[in-house]
Amino acid sequence: MAGDLAPEEHAGLDARMRSASPVEGLSAASLRRSVMPGALGRHPVWDVAVIASSFAGKLARVGLSEQGSSTRDRVKPRASHPIRPLFDRVTRVFELGEIELAVSDHVAAPVIACEDVPWVIVPSTLGSFSDAHALAALARPMVRLALGVPWLGALGSHEVLALVVAFARQVAPGFSARPSERVEPLVADFEQRARRATDRRRRRMLEELEPMLERAPAVDELAFAEAVLATEARAAFLLSGSLRASLDAVAPTDAALAEALRVPGPASLTAVFGRSSSRDLASFALASETVALRRSLAAT
Repeated sequence: MAGDLAPEEHAGLDARMRSASPVEGLSAASLRRSVMPGALGRHPVWDVAVIASSFAGKLARVGLSEQGSSTRDRVKPRASHPIRPLFDRVTRVFELGEIELAVSDHVAAPVIACEDVPWVIVPSTLGSFSDAHALAALARPMVRLALGVPWLGALGSHEVLALVVAFARQVAPGFSARPSERVEPLVADFEQRARRATDRRRRRMLEELEPMLERAPAVDELAFAEAVLATEARAAFLLSGSLRASLDAVAPTDAALAEALRVPGPASLTAVFGRSSSRDLASFALASETVALRRSLAAT
């Protein structure tokens, strides 16, 4: 980031990362327990989100065409496409189920479409990325799928939170989020969709959560969005082992940071440590606890 490494030194670092043991076991439970900062990982909002995401396309459809793709871009599970093995490896790391893969010339970074099943749409240029950058880029959509918020990005954080609140209110009418003036106007419509979509098995799962949901404090929209962003960035580092690749993966959400990272030097370094999100990622990457966590995940 500071521009102090020669190209051959960068190549040496990349080679070391390629030889490192691959990380495994970044399930939703692991993300909430060991990766998400603060105490929000213990909040039952995530349990509800995972249940709700089973009906992602029914609750809030985000079509392939809206995300710059179509079924013609699908890469089948046994296709001999260079991105397919990497994609399969990352879905195993996050312990995710059925997810469709599409490769498109019309996206700059991986995005999610919520159809009858979730789709991850990756840019066609991903095949030319370094291993570290490709892994870091794929971490973001996989974290959203694992946490049960595949709509985030296509929908605003207040809309996603309203959707989850509506789903929880099927069994816990007192469950809420704030600021209420942003979230509550959207809840009623999502409640109707949730009632139509929920089957008996998911209803029972919600009922088991009811005592926790009724006692849970209101979820703050900003804290909710920041928790997802921080978890994505931290997971990108755990997966790739590269702070630079992880920063590049999250930079699309911050145009000023993305611009600063284009040219290594003091301005780039200042931009990283001048923002709370990128500063959190740098602190996480340098922490001894993270080194131990990455080793334990590699040994899983």
